[in-house]
Amino acid sequence: EPEHLTWFHAGHDWRARFPLVLGVVHTDYLSYRRADPQIWSVVRPWWAWGWQLLNSWVTRAYCDQVIKLSDAVQEFPKSVTCNVHGVRQKFLDVGRAKAGATVPRFQKGVYYIGKALWAKGYTQLVENMREHRRLTGQRVELDVYGTGPDLEDI
Repeated sequence: EPEHLTWFHAGHDWRARFPLVLGVVHTDYLSYRRADPQIWSVVRPWWAWGWQLLNSWVTRAYCDQVIKLSDAVQEFPKSVTCNVHGVRQKFLDVGRAKAGATVPRFQKGVYYIGKALWAKGYTQLVENMREHRRLTGQRVELDVYGTGPDLEDI
């Protein structure tokens, strides 16, 4: 992620060292700033705004192009939205071959892989699942894979 390369960068300009520098953004750090319990709630919007300026400034300075995996993250200079993540089919085929036919496939409606923190989007996920149930009457089953301080609550 470009923020990791540029927030505390103290060296040569990446663009001077490499012919092309792409930054792939997949974390909505501004939502973390807006919900940070260590910051007074009245200050949080200004806190997020400051980080938005910093993020834009450093990515403009150190990235030739920014690829956002979702429009849920902030706008960046020189950015496009494109899903570049994924698992190659060959990788999945090798895993299935090693596992053999005895391993059942995933059977639930939704699975979530990630650190179990409310700040990672679980609140929004649960709200969307409630809204789906209210609108359709259908319950969506969710499996959570991962660990974290909020796992038991989630």
